[in-house]
Amino acid sequence: MLIIHTALHAEALALIKHYKLKRQLNIKPYACYAEDGIFLIESGIGKIHTTSAIAWANTTIDAISPIWVNIGMAGHSDRAIGSCLLARCIEDKRSGQRDCLHPLPVFTSDSEDLLTLDEPEDSYPAGNMVDMEGSAFVSVANRFTSAELIQSIKIISDNAENPAQRLKTGAVETLFVPHLDIIDQVFQQLWKLRDKVISQVDSI
Repeated sequence: MLIIHTALHAEALALIKHYKLKRQLNIKPYACYAEDGIFLIESGIGKIHTTSAIAWANTTIDAISPIWVNIGMAGHSDRAIGSCLLARCIEDKRSGQRDCLHPLPVFTSDSEDLLTLDEPEDSYPAGNMVDMEGSAFVSVANRFTSAELIQSIKIISDNAENPAQRLKTGAVETLFVPHLDIIDQVFQQLWKLRDKVISQVDSI
């Protein structure tokens, strides 16, 4: 099972259409979509909502060594709007906790550290992406699967020249569409890695 986490429906729309995911009306309280081994859950904004949603999904979904992928928007000081980056290390600004993810070959150069905030800020720290969910996502997902099977993909939605306040909701989906192929490559690599992880467990 590959589990996708987004904070907002706008971040999920392109994925829902691309993978033909169907709304699971019998599942509450979260908006969930699924099809062919892919399960998508929308948590709402922030660490608290993310923590609750990931923990809930783990108890709801019956899966062996699931893949967990956080996909969403992030800010950056100078990266171009619409850039697609893989989170390298994720740090929680409040606690200072830092988790580093396993790099994938498909993103050999397009990766940066991610700083997770409690509240939106006007400043953009140099050399970091910023969001409000990443640290909670990886911290909780680490409890439920192998670290190799956890990734965070971020689309740059705002920067110092184009603050988040200017981003229109209807424009969010268009930021994700050009990167569906690269996202699919990440998924394919993770599926292969999951097969190896399961084989290693079975051989013990």
